[in-house]
Formats: sequence, structure tokens, C-alpha cells
Amino acid sequence: MEIEELSTLIETTYNKNDISLNTYNSILKECVRHKEMEATVYIYDKIIKSGHKPNDVTFKLVDKLHSKTVPESNKIHIKYQDSKKRLAPRRRIHKIMKGHNYSDKYNNAKEHEEKVRKFLDENPIHKAKIDKRIKLAKVISKNCHISFNDARFVITALKRKKYFSDKSSKSQQSIMKFFGKQDV
Repeated sequence: MEIEELSTLIETTYNKNDISLNTYNSILKECVRHKEMEATVYIYDKIIKSGHKPNDVTFKLVDKLHSKTVPESNKIHIKYQDSKKRLAPRRRIHKIMKGHNYSDKYNNAKEHEEKVRKFLDENPIHKAKIDKRIKLAKVISKNCHISFNDARFVITALKRKKYFSDKSSKSQQSIMKFFGKQDV
């Protein structure tokens, strides 16, 4: 597909929301082939706004532009219907891929969550180190025999579940007593 045809095809998506994910991915493939980063970001955003969940094909296509060495083509100009300030396309592609890669690693690390919970419940003094997450991740990594990065992701998962803010737990009470806090 030539760049003019691609530009016309993208224009047809401006007011449409009933496009299939496969069709969006086909358009995305052409945007990537022409190194049209702004159009790639636009189509990615249309996928999200239309209620589709980007799949592996979507991320593999976007990832092809995720490099500082890929030359950026700016032949297609996207006509946004709002005046919202946006990240530069190359930066936005980086954010999309970073979020996608983070999600996979985060979900993979959650397999260690029970082991880490057990360790922290049995060693409440370490639970109090939540304000020093790097040190806590090192301790968890060493004692639970998991990678440092997995330990960091598990800490994030536990924080999101408010594991560290449970003031009523016995382990938290013993920590507070240990440090001489009055509000136990």
C-alpha cells in the first residue's frame, strides 16, 4: 500500500468505532512499514478507545518502531479532534512498550507472592522496611531465592493489595512495639 492510500485509510477511521482488531492491526502493519510513528500511535489509541485489547500482533508491530535508530517518517498528518497535548510519537511508543513489558514481568513475578508473604509474616521486622524498598527487595531475593527484579515486582503487588498497611495484624503490632510506637 502506498503512503497516500494509507493516509486515506487512516482518515476513514476518524469517526468509526466499529473496526475489528484484525483490521486495526492491518492498518498498523502498514503504518509500521512506512515508519509512520504518529500514525502508529494514533491507530494504537484507536484500538484502545474502541474497546479492543491490543494483542501480541499489535505489540510486535509497535515494537518494530521501538528504537532510537529507526528513522521517523512524517508524511501522514493526523487530524486530532481535540487540542490535547501529546507526547512525541517516539516517546509514546517507548511508553507503550515499557508498559506492555512491565505487565508481563509483573504478572510472572506474582507466582512468588505466597512465598514472599510467608517469609514476611514469619519475619515481621523485614515488613517494616517497606519505606526502603531496594533493601527489602534484596532481603526478599536472598531469603526467598528469587531474582531481585521479581522481588521488586512482588513488593509492588503486595503494596497494591495494601499488605504493608494492615495496622490490625499481629505482625504489624509487634513491629510497632519493637520500634516503640505509641499508637498500637
